[in-house]
Amino acid sequence: MKLTLMMKSGEKIQVDIKVSSVSPSIAIMSELSKKNKEQDDLEFIQYENLRIDDLSHVDDWYSKLEALSKHNMRKYKTVMTDEVVDIQPTDPHKALDTFKRLYPRNRVWQLAVDGQYYTRVTGNSNEQSRRDKGWLQYERTEPGSLKAFFRGLNQALKNIDDKEISHELIKALHECVTKDVFGINAGINIGDYRDSEATFAIDVKQGRITQEGLTDLLNKIENNELGSGLDDNRQVLFDKSSGLPAGIFGVALVVGIGSGSLWSVLPTAFDSTTIGIKEKKEELMREGEIKDTSNEALAEYIITQWGGYRYQGTSALEIERIMNEVIAHYNDKIKYLTDPDEILELIGTTTECFERIHPFGDANGRTFVNLLQNRLLIQNGFPPATLFQPNVYDVFGNHVAVLKRGMQNTFDIYQGKDIFGYYMHRENTLKEQDFFLNMDELSEFVVQEFSNPLFALLEASAASPVQDAQVIQEALGFTDDLLLKLDCIDEAIAKINPTDFKAISLFDSVFTQLISDIPLPQYNQTSDDFALQELHMQIEQRVSVHQNTMKKVEQERDKEKEERISESVLLNECIEDLQHCIDDIKKSVKEKYNIQFFEDPTLLGSKKAIETAEKLLSILNGEKNVSLDTDEMKALNNPLLNKVVAKYKTLLDEYISYSFQKVQSSRG
Repeated sequence: MKLTLMMKSGEKIQVDIKVSSVSPSIAIMSELSKKNKEQDDLEFIQYENLRIDDLSHVDDWYSKLEALSKHNMRKYKTVMTDEVVDIQPTDPHKALDTFKRLYPRNRVWQLAVDGQYYTRVTGNSNEQSRRDKGWLQYERTEPGSLKAFFRGLNQALKNIDDKEISHELIKALHECVTKDVFGINAGINIGDYRDSEATFAIDVKQGRITQEGLTDLLNKIENNELGSGLDDNRQVLFDKSSGLPAGIFGVALVVGIGSGSLWSVLPTAFDSTTIGIKEKKEELMREGEIKDTSNEALAEYIITQWGGYRYQGTSALEIERIMNEVIAHYNDKIKYLTDPDEILELIGTTTECFERIHPFGDANGRTFVNLLQNRLLIQNGFPPATLFQPNVYDVFGNHVAVLKRGMQNTFDIYQGKDIFGYYMHRENTLKEQDFFLNMDELSEFVVQEFSNPLFALLEASAASPVQDAQVIQEALGFTDDLLLKLDCIDEAIAKINPTDFKAISLFDSVFTQLISDIPLPQYNQTSDDFALQELHMQIEQRVSVHQNTMKKVEQERDKEKEERISESVLLNECIEDLQHCIDDIKKSVKEKYNIQFFEDPTLLGSKKAIETAEKLLSILNGEKNVSLDTDEMKALNNPLLNKVVAKYKTLLDEYISYSFQKVQSSRG
């Protein structure tokens, strides 16, 4: 696995820890020495999103991560030996109806896009050739590919009562997934078999090779099951070369090349001496490299010593004949099989044969794995298979276990669960998901909408604040997924007013309680314990996000507090200014009306007029502890009093308006 050494200077140093007698800590120290770095300069060591800052504990940390990563990358491809997954078929039409009813329109893309491209589980970087955000990069690489796949899916689901495979069906599916797709191999025959040789590389690092799968391929090559070859060079191994020589027809392997050049090999790049598989095994055994001349021993050697190979499929001149044999075999056997596992084995083996023949210039996986295979599954009463890595059909084997894992993934989607550690509502915005909503090709599928139940709780709390953590726990009862619950809590906290310390503390306490209830892993190498380890890894990432969320809340709260203090000081100053001004206004009005009015004090004295006016204004301003006596009530009809009130109120309103504008300006 590759580790990143994060230096205090900000520099990043990559260390590839390979299988050897050297421990990770020694490999790290060696790399630091090569770079003239001191151990004290090391801030932390990182693998994917996980990190450790204590070099003395790195060996144990690495060992556990390595075991978990290997387990995860196999678990997501196939059912493990200590798991029991019993999937019983139902009526084919019921299986089809369930698929359209429960597989959401905005998630059908997961049948087409490799799960390994977008997974977030520990170990993904070991095999991930690129890191996608769902389907986005897949569609950008070949615009129109998803629409074409959905079109092909509809074609595959037509007339499911016809259980036979035909050339016409296969070619129709291929045409659907390649037509109007930009970026696909320009030289292919759309809807027809290729007329030239096809090669592709397989690297051990891609996680697509097992010893049993490669053994099976070598057996079939030796038995001429993938083509007889048209010259003396048929079914050969090309040793330590950089490609296939021109003019070689039929199945062939190129081995002994560095993994870095696997994808850049061209089939006409060189001339080379060839050696037969049988001769190569005898040579390796003489040299003590393998224990016997079995293909199992050769497969192990290819995987461990050469790290991969380049494969050339069935000759273009023999495609029709070999395809006929595979099609006839399936059509004959499917009529009599009743055992679910035997049916799945036949479907998996048939898909594998088509992949190895590789009859099309491009889009073989889409045609056979993503479309035809799912048609065959539904025709036999099974759900379609949502696969982590569809390319496992080259040399992986374990067909029943692979299909059961894929079907279990589909059942999880039926139940609204997220698969491969990818939480769609968290990763893809609603605007991004709009891509699928108006597609005619998906009109028969429903839309899955996710709504955080805590948002509704927050809206209701505006009238009746949440007082009990139990209410939050009950709202989260819609799912058993702990990670989804933690995400919901953090999303809710982000919406709460930072000053509502009580509410935030309540949600924070639920978050803490949820993770405190999770038992610690025992590291006993069982599937259940690996699942618990992965859960803790994902919790660790959520806790980091949660801490950042709480930190932002605290910062907002401090900012709000500072603003309140600033406003309070400003308002107090304004109130003092306002009081002084009111006093000045009162004085001015009193002086003015004392001089100009009430020469006849018997009606209403000037002093009394001012006092009555003040009381009246207080009442009009909503003060409840002020009242007018009988004489003051009589004075309400006095025009002079009205003039005093009007003059007094106008001046007061003008100053209040001025003060309000001053406060607003200071806040802005």
